[in-house]
Amino acid sequence: MQKLTILNAKKRASVLRMIEHQCDCSPDFSPWALLEKDGRLFLANQELFSFPAFESLHINSLGTYFGTLTPDGLRLSIEGSQIVGPLAKKNVIELSESDQKRWLSGENLDLGCKETGYVILKSSKRVHDSNGKRSKERKGDNTLFPEKVHDFLGTGKASRGIVHNYVPKERRTGT
Repeated sequence: MQKLTILNAKKRASVLRMIEHQCDCSPDFSPWALLEKDGRLFLANQELFSFPAFESLHINSLGTYFGTLTPDGLRLSIEGSQIVGPLAKKNVIELSESDQKRWLSGENLDLGCKETGYVILKSSKRVHDSNGKRSKERKGDNTLFPEKVHDFLGTGKASRGIVHNYVPKERRTGT
């Protein structure tokens, strides 16, 4: 089993280029460390590595599972899609409510889409803020909430109009 390692600047830049190529966006990962183990990427707060004894610890996993490096590119996890999805300008597919249920139950979807490769899937249903109100601009603090905020449901691989499902079995719904 390989050790969890912090990506050096060259590998980190390579991952960021993959995201830019696949999603046409450049997320700011400056406060985060990118870690890799057996092709799986994790995001963790860089402050964790400032502890003097950190190097001597034997750590199996750390941070949020972000995605997997594959020969075809970066396959984002559900959490990875939630981080990158709001910034992505391409390879994002909006699902109807019925397709969303099928996706979360583990089915491949025949959507007749033109995209190929890894795509981010999002719900068509709008998400409300914590007060149950529709998202809008807050007065006074110059924080802008997008008019339409969506749940991001993970990543699939699109080929010949079909999006192949990568939702892990333990996270699938029963319906």
